[in-house]
Amino acid sequence: MKKIITILLFALFSLNLVAAETLSFKFSNPRIFYSDGVSYLDFDVLMKATSGDTYLYGAQVICNVNITNFNTSTNPQFLRGFIGGLYQDEDFKYLYTTSWNSDKLNLAVYANPLYNGQAVSSGAYSQVTNAWQLLGRVRVKIINTDGVAGINFLISAMNGFQTYATGVGPFYSATYNNPNQYEGYDFTDLYMGRIFSGGSGWTQAGGILHWSVPVNTSVWDTTAAAAIAGSDAMAYNLRIHPGGRLLVNPGENLTVTGTLTNASNSGNNGLVLKSDVTGTGSLLHNTAGVSAIVERYITAAAWSEAADGWHLLSSPVVSQSISGTWTPAGTGNDYDFFAFDETEINEYEYWLNQKLPANDITSFLPGKGYLVAYQQSGLRKFTGILNSNDISPAFLTYTPGSQAEGWNLVGNPFPCAINWTNGTWTKNNIDAEAQVWVESAQSYKTTMDISVNNIIPSMNGFMVHASTSGATLTIPADARIHNSTNWYKSGEEDFILLLANDTERGSSQSSIIRFNPAATNEYDTKFDSYFMSGFAPMFYSVSGNQAFALNTLPQKEHGLAIPFSFIKNGSSNFNIELAKNIPGTAMYLEDRKTATIQNLVENPVYNFTAAGGDDANRFVLHFGTEGISDGSSNANFSVWYYDGYIHFSALPADILELSLVDISGRNLISLNKATSDKISIGNGFAPGWYLVKLTLMDNIVIKKIFINN
Repeated sequence: MKKIITILLFALFSLNLVAAETLSFKFSNPRIFYSDGVSYLDFDVLMKATSGDTYLYGAQVICNVNITNFNTSTNPQFLRGFIGGLYQDEDFKYLYTTSWNSDKLNLAVYANPLYNGQAVSSGAYSQVTNAWQLLGRVRVKIINTDGVAGINFLISAMNGFQTYATGVGPFYSATYNNPNQYEGYDFTDLYMGRIFSGGSGWTQAGGILHWSVPVNTSVWDTTAAAAIAGSDAMAYNLRIHPGGRLLVNPGENLTVTGTLTNASNSGNNGLVLKSDVTGTGSLLHNTAGVSAIVERYITAAAWSEAADGWHLLSSPVVSQSISGTWTPAGTGNDYDFFAFDETEINEYEYWLNQKLPANDITSFLPGKGYLVAYQQSGLRKFTGILNSNDISPAFLTYTPGSQAEGWNLVGNPFPCAINWTNGTWTKNNIDAEAQVWVESAQSYKTTMDISVNNIIPSMNGFMVHASTSGATLTIPADARIHNSTNWYKSGEEDFILLLANDTERGSSQSSIIRFNPAATNEYDTKFDSYFMSGFAPMFYSVSGNQAFALNTLPQKEHGLAIPFSFIKNGSSNFNIELAKNIPGTAMYLEDRKTATIQNLVENPVYNFTAAGGDDANRFVLHFGTEGISDGSSNANFSVWYYDGYIHFSALPADILELSLVDISGRNLISLNKATSDKISIGNGFAPGWYLVKLTLMDNIVIKKIFINN
């Protein structure tokens, strides 16, 4: 009778435990281990119990596996976790076996039979707590690092086969609740080329982390967000798993050539392109529907200075409202936000203020640019689905007689830079050159300027010019490029770049001259770009009544003279700099106001002052072949004024033209050929400075002469 009671009590005790305790399993911490030329996939199997009052007796873990990617000729390796250790320093408390069974990985853990009959709390068994514990670490040999692991729990083979220790025979164990719980996520779609996990960081097949190699990559889980560990990182397929987050830090570039998947539980926050004062992370990918956050750090404007702190901005996501941090409020936290309207007839009213409800500027439009300034520095965030396909802005207009006739403000719609001359652009009735606002110079620059080199940065607006109605533009995805590419490259197209620099405020306006036999002396939509003013001094070449930022002429010839206009800003001290020249080209700059000639090849920076009311038509750029003399060189002829005449002597025999020009640029006298080496010219000259230009076969000689009656 006593034995029966004991058995009944044990049965009741066991039933109570079973009713209260359920085991849970999950996978964790995948990583790649490399040894002796072989890459292995390591992963952890974790376990916990409902209340933590039991001691493990036996566990059976069976997994489905994509065996085509693993070597199954040798059994998986296993390293004990919380079940490790010796009992009384004699033998392991738990034994295990591992094996392959077709496409299944089998792991069996069981208490050492030597210690059956020991009390549960004797130390012969390990307690299963109610917090996650490492049951053990599994290692399998990879034979295809391009594949996925395909590993998940075979639930039907595990339920009902987990036992806890009772310490009482004949079986010394009882069964946990059936079914088990399976928490977290499996390794079904885990890539095995490169893996990030919170417990191990980045690991890669082959043993060395090579970001320059596009391999299949998984971001599994993160205690803190994973960061790309290379400035020019590449991946083939990239998956951000539910527990993962990935950062592309400022100045870093990530290219995904295959499929990019953001399956993070953090949603948009699972993929973040970071930004700070030094720059912004760059992403180039081809998968539609990828959600992310793209930060844009915008420096504060000096709010009392109207010319400071302006940025042309565009959105890299499909839909972004203009609200929140884009429209801050409060004292000392003001902002300006404008869209551009080409159709506006009245001067300066082409900037539409977002703060006016009637303008209905409530969301960023893909491919559209905006002009913004903020009183406080800070991060602004674009959140949502990234643009990855071609974008064709539908808002382009051409309005004859408008203040900004033909100009449209569009924007780079991608989370990386684009190249204006690469890819399958559609530019129907669009001029060949775009213009980009350079905040540091406070001016627009053409895309071929060496400081731009056809690169339009991520999230940057830019101006395009429609030459007539019906203009269409497609910004192609195949124009994308990372903006870490060197912008100053050898082998650039030959052109001349002049800079008008404000030496007081640091602004600068560029102007470009180049030559192409297919161009004309008039405006060519394929080769030229009209001037657009910013806050720098206005400086542009002139042909007829048109102002050029980029002026392409049919040929560079001896004696060519190109007028340049200059209009000061709020400063008074400036210089004109020859920043780039065509090799072998001789040129000089004529300042009509001061009757000064400077050889820009020998002395490439011309310093001058300007005042309000100065004649805008102040400068002329002259071209020669061998060289140009400003009168200070050893030119052999002599010129002087006496008794109402300008006298010349020792004139060379190879004169092509002799000209007399006043400081306003008017050509007063032009002789195609001198009849003698000594001539005199009289024309009732007014007092002042004049320029005598002698055009020879291989040279141009300029001398200054002052007439004082």
